[in-house]
Order: sequence, then structure tokens, then C-alpha cells
Amino acid sequence: MPLYKRLCLKDLEKLADIMSSGERNLANAAMELGVDPSELRKTILKYRVLEPQRPSLNQCGKRMHCKLTDACRPCPYRTAHECWRCKRGCNAECEEFQLEPDCGRVNGFPYCCNGCPKRQCRLSKFRFYPAKAWEEISSLRSEARKGPRLSEERRIEIAALVAPLVKKQGQSLRQIHLAHAEELGVSLQTLYNYVDRKWLPGIINLDLRKKAKYKPRPKEKAKSGTVDPARLKGRTYDDFVRYYSEHPEWEVVEMDTVLGPVGKEACVLTLLFRKSNHMLAFLLPRKTSSEVARAFAGIREALGNDLFAETFRIILTDNGSEFLDPLAIELEPGTTRKLARLFYCEPGRSGQKGKLEKNHVELRKVFPKGTDFGAFTQRHLNLALRHINSEPRGNLNGNCPGEVARAFLNEKVLGLNEYRSMPRDKVNLTPGLVK
Repeated sequence: MPLYKRLCLKDLEKLADIMSSGERNLANAAMELGVDPSELRKTILKYRVLEPQRPSLNQCGKRMHCKLTDACRPCPYRTAHECWRCKRGCNAECEEFQLEPDCGRVNGFPYCCNGCPKRQCRLSKFRFYPAKAWEEISSLRSEARKGPRLSEERRIEIAALVAPLVKKQGQSLRQIHLAHAEELGVSLQTLYNYVDRKWLPGIINLDLRKKAKYKPRPKEKAKSGTVDPARLKGRTYDDFVRYYSEHPEWEVVEMDTVLGPVGKEACVLTLLFRKSNHMLAFLLPRKTSSEVARAFAGIREALGNDLFAETFRIILTDNGSEFLDPLAIELEPGTTRKLARLFYCEPGRSGQKGKLEKNHVELRKVFPKGTDFGAFTQRHLNLALRHINSEPRGNLNGNCPGEVARAFLNEKVLGLNEYRSMPRDKVNLTPGLVK
């Protein structure tokens, strides 16, 4: 068994499932995850979240078996009963008060209340949320790599040696490093990096003769991301076909983004409901997974978790970098409850969500290719969607998507883009609509 395996998000999700299954043996859970038991225990204790119970007279985690009397001396009620029964409340006076629940499930594995069968328990709860734990772990790993490795005192010593030789004697860092490698104790590249990042006091890039003459090298463009193969498990197009065949009555929502000209970041997130061809669209300041997650957070807030889950049961999208984080779309925030199922088309097979691709033609009538979406607001987009969804369609027997959608979708969903039906002769699908 590897003792120092680093837990990933998939492992944390599996750990939460083990907790909920009723497993009470730490060694068994560690063996199933392939990690050291002591490390697993430390991880749970570090990233579990304490959720206080609803306000009440007694929030103490020990009250279920507390025998303390006379916390207030003298007792204003002069009774021989335990203090936790007091109508006045004993938390403020008791020296042994603690908010953390004191029970076997919290004191031993799983060290939290996930999967606890006691639904009526009134103690505060320790919860373990995989997504939140992974966010903290990732942040901690990232922060640990930031900043200089050497202490400030050591960097001052190096600067005291290097600065005079560079400034007064015009020596290069390579020349200095060749002569003082043992004293410096760092590589030549590290020396250049420390000067470039201003981590050596008293010396900057302008003090280096050649470096001041050279233009900085262009940074490589970030490659378009691909979905982590581990997260693709259960989300491929074949999985979609299989899942949809089991639930043919459910709505399928196709998802994509419409881009502006090269060099402009603003774009549009589009969502199309297959049964009605009704399309939603949301302006994004940047084409990133965090902006997509923020857009879905707004949709969840507007609809509520239950209506969101009912509306977006199945989502089909492509492998674009903006859709790299499926869990941010699928999960209810702070929990492991899945509100939606996200699936990915096969690479280069945009036709697998062909209805949305075809509907983009209607959107481009109002916003032609080369349009900078940064020059528009969500109100402009809502206006365009009102006309697009009011356009009669041949595949809908001459009906318009918005009116057909009323048979399948809640009015709150239509209200996300402030939809209202337009008279057919008033439908305007030209750029002049939003000017």
C-alpha cells in the first residue's frame, strides 16, 4: 500500500461515499482508497466543516450525556436537575461548553456526520464536502509553490555579494556565478529568476547590461484545455446515448459558446432545449470554466435547486476549455448532490449537438461573425433571444420555440432571458435590432 499517495478529487468523492455507506473502520476505508490510515484521518479532521445547529438555548456538543450541576453559583432556580435542562441556558456560564458534537461517530471514523442514521439529532454537525475539501487542498498546494524558496536573510547575503559586482564592475551574472558558485549556493538560472522577480534587494533587470537590451520572449499561448480523462468517465457520448435511452422522456439541453473576434474575450454561453428549440443565452466576460460556473450559479439561484435539477437533468456539450469543470455545473454547492448530468460530444463531432449549432445561425443574424460581444449587455442579448425564440420554425409545424417551450418548461426558465412572445410580423433578425 502506498503510504504517501496524494488524494485527488475522485478519491475524496469516493471517501464521501464510503462515509455515507456506514463504514466505521478506518483501516478498511484506507485500504479501499490505497492510502495510509493516519494520513486519511488527518485529511478528514483538517477539511471537515463544522455546521452549528439552529439557534437554541443549549448548543453544547456534550449535552446528551452531561451530568454537570450548579454551573451558576448560586443556582437562580435552586434545583437539583442537570444544568442542560435549565430554561435560562447554561452555555455562557459553563466552563466545559464546546460547540463540537461529542459522539462516537465524530470521535472515531468517519469523524463526521456524513451517513449518520440519526435524523433527529440536534447537535451541531461535522460535514465532509469533497468539492470544498479539494478546493482548499488545491489552493494550499498552489500557495506552497509561490514566493522564493530562500529566506529573506539568505537573499540579502546573496544580494550583498552580487550587487557591487554587477553595478560597479559591470560583471555578468554568469561571470559572477562561475567565480562564486559555492558561496551563492543556487544555480545560474535561479539567480536570473531572483533578479527578474526582484527578490534580490538592490538589483534589477536594468542593472544587467545584456538583459536590458533584449526584448522579453513571448510567452507561449495557453493550450486549449481538455477534460481530465478521469472526469470523462461516465460522461462520454456513448454514456449519453445509454443514459438517454433509459430516460427518453427527459429533456436534453445542448450547450456551447459563441465567440467574438480574435483578441476579444467576451463571448456568449448558449443553452438549447431539444424538445422545443428554445434557446437561452448568457453574456460571459471571458471564455473560462470559472465564468461558466458563475453563469450556472446564477441560474441555480434564479430557479432554486429543485427546479434546476428538473430542468437540466441532461446537458450535452463539446470538449471546449470553458467546460473543463463538470462538477461546478452538476453539483449543488457545498454538497455531493448531483443536480444535473453533463456529457461530452466526441472530439470534432459538433454535429452531435446539431440543433444548437443550427440555432447559432439565427443568433449570427443579429450578431454577425466578428461582432465584439463586449460592446453589448445582457439586455441586448435578451432582446435578441426574444425575437429568435418568436421566429416560426418548419420543424415545429410553423410554431415558434418560445410558445412550444411553455408546454415543457417552467415560466421561471423562460424568464431567465425575459422571454415574451413577439408578433410574427414584428420579428427582427438583423443587426439593427440591437443598435
